[in-house]
Amino acid sequence: MSEFYDYLASFFAGDYKEKNTGYENSAVKPPENIRFEASGFKKDFENSAAAGNAAKKKKEDRKNACVPYKKGDLIGNNYEVYDVIGRGGFGVVYKAYSRSMGEVFALKTFRDEYFNDADKKERFYREARVWIDLDRHPYIVKAALVEEIDERLYIAMEYIGPDESGYNSLDAYIKHRQTGLTQILKWGIQFCYAMQYAYGKGVKCHRDIKPANILISAGVIKISDFGLAGVFDGSSAPEPRPEKKKRGGGGNAPEDGEKKSARDIFITHEDMTAAYQTLTGTIFGTPAYMSPEQFLDAASCDARSDIYSFGIVLYQMATGGSLPFKADLPAGRLEEEMMRYFNEMQRLHNESPDPELNSPLAGIIHRSLEKKPQNRYQNFGELRSDLEALLHARGEKVLPPVPGRLEVWELNNKGLSFASLHRYEEAIEYYDRALRADAKYVISWYNKGLSLKKLKRYEEAVDCLDKAIELDPGYAGAYNSKGHALYEMGFVKEAGEFYEKALKINPNYIFPIHNKALILESDGDLEGAIALYDRILSIDPKYYIACYNKALLYKRMERFDEAMANCNKAIELNPNYADAWITRGTTLNAMGFYEEALPCYEEALYIDPDSAVAWYDKGVSLRNMKRYEDALFAYSQTLAIDPAYADAWFNSGLIYSDIDMDARAVECYEKAIELNPKDADAFNNIGLINNKNGDFVKAVDFYDRAIIANEKYYRAWYNKAIAYERMFNEAEALKCYDMAIALKPDYDSALNNKGLIYYNRRDYKAAIEIFNAAVAASPNYAKAYYNRGLALDSLEMTVEALNSFIRAVECDPAYVYAWYERGVCEDRLLKSAEAVPSFEKFLLLAAETGEPKYDECAAHARHRLSQLKK
Repeated sequence: MSEFYDYLASFFAGDYKEKNTGYENSAVKPPENIRFEASGFKKDFENSAAAGNAAKKKKEDRKNACVPYKKGDLIGNNYEVYDVIGRGGFGVVYKAYSRSMGEVFALKTFRDEYFNDADKKERFYREARVWIDLDRHPYIVKAALVEEIDERLYIAMEYIGPDESGYNSLDAYIKHRQTGLTQILKWGIQFCYAMQYAYGKGVKCHRDIKPANILISAGVIKISDFGLAGVFDGSSAPEPRPEKKKRGGGGNAPEDGEKKSARDIFITHEDMTAAYQTLTGTIFGTPAYMSPEQFLDAASCDARSDIYSFGIVLYQMATGGSLPFKADLPAGRLEEEMMRYFNEMQRLHNESPDPELNSPLAGIIHRSLEKKPQNRYQNFGELRSDLEALLHARGEKVLPPVPGRLEVWELNNKGLSFASLHRYEEAIEYYDRALRADAKYVISWYNKGLSLKKLKRYEEAVDCLDKAIELDPGYAGAYNSKGHALYEMGFVKEAGEFYEKALKINPNYIFPIHNKALILESDGDLEGAIALYDRILSIDPKYYIACYNKALLYKRMERFDEAMANCNKAIELNPNYADAWITRGTTLNAMGFYEEALPCYEEALYIDPDSAVAWYDKGVSLRNMKRYEDALFAYSQTLAIDPAYADAWFNSGLIYSDIDMDARAVECYEKAIELNPKDADAFNNIGLINNKNGDFVKAVDFYDRAIIANEKYYRAWYNKAIAYERMFNEAEALKCYDMAIALKPDYDSALNNKGLIYYNRRDYKAAIEIFNAAVAASPNYAKAYYNRGLALDSLEMTVEALNSFIRAVECDPAYVYAWYERGVCEDRLLKSAEAVPSFEKFLLLAAETGEPKYDECAAHARHRLSQLKK
């Protein structure tokens, strides 16, 4: 960022040579544009690990390209996809084999179309937290691991395969098998035990109890799909959309063995799980199983709502599948049809009595289906007691389940699950539990070190990683992560040594190569860093972050074509990598293609609507296009996302300065200073506003504050010099110019202005020497050539003066006074043929400006032309 008004003293140089008093001060902004350099950025790169059956699992800090996985694909270098076995409202379930744990899982994540939907992703994260908290229970599907792969969360759940008949859910058993009362009672009691346990673990209400979400494994029920238990917030919802279950194949997606025609859009009432928009808000659930109160406010439902839903399940088990309340299914996907079905189901649940039932379960079902929650069973313990009484009467019982103790690898993986949700303190608790069970469990030492590092407890992290290395001297990941911890502690040389040790164990281990590249970059060896990224790409051509970081480096080197090529490659490999789109935009901005940069920021914001950086950089390009109102809006969006984004406050101040709203500008600069007390630019720019308004003493005070904030801030010394010149204190001004030049020896504007002080003192030889330094620093600096010409002419060195004026107009063909002084010198040297066009050019340019300051020179030029043309 340059000083906004760029007060390079505005003393006017209007007098022609005969009066020998004229000079022109510099008015060209210096090329520095520090603040407006759009902000591409890097993250730290490291690897992490999970363990199952003592196997290692790498976690890469990379983003997902959002392509759907299919049979044969590999997820995260670990999960081999066998099939897609379920697809719900916003989730998808894969049957996948974990190489690290040697086991088949039902691997659940959110659907690809929701990858860029922050609300849906947050809902899935909440569901994952529920699964972690549930631990292990014999009647609940077990979540083995929650982990993040390519910025996408996955829940690796116990896989429940189909039995010999192809069934694995209560839904299928109800539809295709006769289930005796004894079995119904056993399953009902198991269900009650499971729900009591879930409530004890913090679940308030399941909200989606139905046969399809109750799996059967070896004759035992397993409750699944706690999605609405943890993620309900009512703030956003998907479009009303039925669940679609994959037919054929098996495991955790309930199978019913039926084939339906393509015209059966809505197959069953069980498929109608959706989010329904009502006058009171968004209601989630499956209407055929929802309690009357869930239709009104799903968020406030409790166990009694789940009891109602389970009453409908009991009714179905008792009747072979019939539902007590049924409306006509929607005829299509139109919202009005969905809401017609929803409203009719709500009416039936509220008004229709449950049908008469000839079954020993009738009383239990009737009490469960009471319309008012206070008339139902108040908890699953009460319901279980009545079911147990019936079972005892038949001479059988279900023993209370005894929760099994978690094995060491399970404790470790639960820790990793918490770490995947950024709950590092809880993760450490489970790693410690694993290590108390087995002090030599190396993976937990390693993972504990990573969580400590995330908490910035680096010394403790290093201790844990040292322990992992002691137990397994060939653990390359531990060497790399210790190196990264040392790097964060400021021990850069030592960090590099540990990266080398990791590479000695595994020469193709890309993370230590990447971390070495970051060290070279911080040392200024950009070419060396690029070479390492090329090495990474030779190992893994799809590692798009290497392309992205190469783009950042080429951009710093102003090799913009290569920067663009690498941005494009990163985007090709991962179209949803918002950072690459941002850097593509900032590269175009640096090339001057401001309009072309805007779609890049829009793409980044489509991917990540909460990207403060994308809004900020969009504001940069818009300001460069002088679209000030749009730029201010972009910065306001930045600040709405991140109120502590100091540069957005600063740049807003720049725009208010642009449009002469100085008071608003000062407010923004002061906010920037509040957030960053070392923001020398902000102090400097407040000084410029005071300078502009003629309060030079106050301006000097703010320049001094800028210098205190940054003792090497040469611009403040320069602007302070100008303020002293305005106060006619040349001695102090000269000292300040000297300080600016000492800090920046090639500061052409400061050299030029210093030369003018000596010119004013008629010390022309000293002035010429300083102007020579200015043009040496900036060979195309027209004003310095012009001022040097004036000084040379004052020493009657007319030929040398003429050469300086010629050079001035070569650098700036529209330089009005330089054409005049050139004509004067040519006239004096009797070069009439050259003087005539010079005077004519001066008169043409002066007339185009219409400024009266040229009138006296113009009169002289016209007089000389009339003489010369005779």
